[in-house]
Amino acid sequence: METNRLNDEEYNSIYSRVPRVCIDLVIKTPDGILLTFRKIEPHKDTWHFPGGRIKWNETIEQAANRISSAEIGTEVKIASVLGYMDIFESQEGNPRHTVSIVLSVTPKNNEVKGSWQAEKIQYFSKMPEKMHPDHGKFLIENGILK
Repeated sequence: METNRLNDEEYNSIYSRVPRVCIDLVIKTPDGILLTFRKIEPHKDTWHFPGGRIKWNETIEQAANRISSAEIGTEVKIASVLGYMDIFESQEGNPRHTVSIVLSVTPKNNEVKGSWQAEKIQYFSKMPEKMHPDHGKFLIENGILK
């Protein structure tokens, strides 16, 4: 059982006033960039990077492997830090400021699959329609996709 887990009221109170630290994972292959189609808010029905928040007492590497296992079915090896994104959005009516560290990663297993958060996954060599606006901006500004 996780310790120090915030209930919904604590989470909303805290993260409506301070930034969350998250990671986003960029997987690039000869087929393109791996994106998942989000089934949940925020940014439901958009293509985005697999990613999520870093938990208390969790290293970036541990978070990357927990998130990638949950979202694409395999652990990853971190290759490099590509940059960061400041994301300002609303989640269930609560303001959020997310600082996301964007990592270039390599899957430890080529058998990637979707999850309950995003069943559809696909490799893209050019920007898809319905792209998460901040993730799309990051891809363009960093010359990863056009």
